[in-house]
Amino acid sequence: MRGTKRIFAASVLICFVFAAPAQAVTVNPEGNTLVNTTLTGGDCQNLGIISTTSDKRYGIFSPGYLLINGPGAAVIETYGLRTHGMFADDESTAWNLMSAAIETWGDSAHGMVASGDSLAVNWGAITTHGENSYGMFATGSSDLINHGSIVTNGVWGLGMNVAYGSSAFNDGFITTASDDAVGILVTLG
Repeated sequence: MRGTKRIFAASVLICFVFAAPAQAVTVNPEGNTLVNTTLTGGDCQNLGIISTTSDKRYGIFSPGYLLINGPGAAVIETYGLRTHGMFADDESTAWNLMSAAIETWGDSAHGMVASGDSLAVNWGAITTHGENSYGMFATGSSDLINHGSIVTNGVWGLGMNVAYGSSAFNDGFITTASDDAVGILVTLG
């Protein structure tokens, strides 16, 4: 199985290089931990651990590019107000791959956010613990797809929230474990 993961990771990186040779690829390698650092700059891939403890900081954020958490045991964990795991903005695409995990511990801290005609896809696990924290959130004509698992533990925790012309598709699992929590909510659009 390890060989398969390496081949997949190598093919993803090779795809980046051949698809857009002048485009930068930023990688957090397996076994490495980034603390209070946002992975950004061109296409981004996390194979290790990203841990943020500051308010309004993101695990991966690179507008207009491909953002990948995984494959393997990649983890993004955030602690703080509005600290999102992955933020796809300005026609970006974000993937949380199988066996990868995103966990947020602050209020209004979402696992994956898609904004400005972007796409966020979850095949892995997303867990939120804060009040008003969503597993996945889309706004500005963006799309969400959940094939994995989403667990929200805070009051007003939403599994998937879509607004302003955005859409959501779920064939995975969504669990809400607190008051006023909803699996999927569509607002203003």
